[in-house]
Amino acid sequence: MVGLIIIVGILFVTNHLKEIPCSLEYNGTHTFSIGNHEITIETISHGEEGPAEVVISGKHFREVLDSLSNQDLYMNVRPASVSWKKIDSKRGRDLLIWRPDGPTGQHHTASVYLSSDDGKLHKLIPPLKRGQ
Repeated sequence: MVGLIIIVGILFVTNHLKEIPCSLEYNGTHTFSIGNHEITIETISHGEEGPAEVVISGKHFREVLDSLSNQDLYMNVRPASVSWKKIDSKRGRDLLIWRPDGPTGQHHTASVYLSSDDGKLHKLIPPLKRGQ
């Protein structure tokens, strides 16, 4: 019985760890498998502090999202973070793209997600907020 409780607890924790946003590098390319679709997210910082871009590419699309970054040792604001969450109630978990709301990086918004159903970028209405 104790073993079953431990296994259920481990499954519960690992399932919810995917919902914790994972920061992407200041300048880097990441490939994700979402459903049966391969998606590439590229983060581009323009200098140590200021504007940045998040380029999301799939089989039939390419979108560029404006963002911010701050490579200051104490600020460490990345242009984007990602987390997994079931949004559209279809196949599986969808990939949320989080971007900082300001130069301090204390608040982030996910206004778009990549669907595991069709592998495309969709607007998230209303956007999700964290850090508030």
